[in-house]
Formats: sequence, structure tokens, C-alpha cells
Amino acid sequence: LLTEYRKGFWERIGCHARGRVEFDERWAPQASKVWNVLYGSNAMFLKVFGDKVGFFVMQKSGYYLGVCVDSIQYLLNFKKQE
Repeated sequence: LLTEYRKGFWERIGCHARGRVEFDERWAPQASKVWNVLYGSNAMFLKVFGDKVGFFVMQKSGYYLGVCVDSIQYLLNFKKQE
């Protein structure tokens, strides 16, 4: 059993730990401004290009954002170990 709470993938890239949208807990407080900008740009793609292109852009942008966050965390942890 786990003895401590570890953040999952979505929490590491800025989503709120509980994620209760009705209580405005969609984004973690420290990442809300960045996520609101990203959400706004994705919403623009949906309106301008339609569902197929918009959803494709959202999936790819989320994937690459996660890769960047994981890479940065890996590099920071690697520097700590030296």
C-alpha cells in the first residue's frame, strides 16, 4: 500500500487534484492562468476548424505538454542527484 499521496499524470501537468468543476476546481491554483490560455486556444480551434481538427489539436497539444513537463521534471530530478 502507498503511504503517501503521489500526483498522477494530469495533476503533474496542472489539473486540480479533486477536479470538481462545479466548485471551480478544474485547474490547480498555480497553473490556472496557463491552462485557461491553453483552453481558450483549443476552443478557438474548435470554432474555426470544426470538431475533427479541433479535437486532434487538443489531443496532440495535451500529449506534447505532458512530454515537456515529464522531461523537465526528469532533468530537475537528475540535477538533484548529482
